[in-house]
Amino acid sequence: LVFDREGRPCQLMIFNTWSFERDIAAQMHTRGKLLFANAVLWQFAFPAPQLDVLGTEVNWLHQGEYLPDTDAVMNFRRALCRQKPYCLLMNTDYAKFTPELVERYFQRCLFYGIWPGFFDEEAASKDPYWGSAKKWYERDRPLFKKYIPLLRRLTAAGWQPLTHASCDNPKILVERFGPEPHGTVLLTLLNDTADTQSGTVTADLKSLGLKQSASARELVSGNAETPSNRGWRVSLRPQQAEVLCLSSKSDN
Repeated sequence: LVFDREGRPCQLMIFNTWSFERDIAAQMHTRGKLLFANAVLWQFAFPAPQLDVLGTEVNWLHQGEYLPDTDAVMNFRRALCRQKPYCLLMNTDYAKFTPELVERYFQRCLFYGIWPGFFDEEAASKDPYWGSAKKWYERDRPLFKKYIPLLRRLTAAGWQPLTHASCDNPKILVERFGPEPHGTVLLTLLNDTADTQSGTVTADLKSLGLKQSASARELVSGNAETPSNRGWRVSLRPQQAEVLCLSSKSDN
């Protein structure tokens, strides 16, 4: 029990919400349907087990400054969802949220395997991102064609809590997805700083089910990586993400 402003004992509303959610989930699953909820995993972890798809609305542009959700917040969502989808809905001014910022948004979501969505600044205006004028999504279409296939591949491979990989530069963050059915492993990398960062990524190939002769390729840039000190040398610009595809085959 908790206490209200008058000091009276009462039950926290989230417990009633959880019971309601559990019953709705059971009904949906009986019908072969999924349950989605918005605005979850901000304060409470309780909703995660019952939901099939989770998400929230965000605005990463504040007074002209790009301020994405922190690594701690994104990790909280990813860990609680495990391999279930978590979806963001960007409510912002797209005249100011330029293609450069849209790409940063895509890349940050790519690193965590979280789906990027688009709405509008007021979440109810007459000029939403997907409006009939097409001015915003046609502007950003090349970014969708570049990043959505990569997100599909990552989420199909499945996020794993143990990376069995690291970078000798701790400012380059590492997450793992897979292995995929044919054995390849996808490592996502993120430079979450305001400066260019370089380092060497190493992996426990045996734990990942790969041969010692594993090769690596960057899926965003398309570059093949050259082994360096039993790892792979990487360099990331500020806020840049990359996907390192590890394979026992040279043609990965």
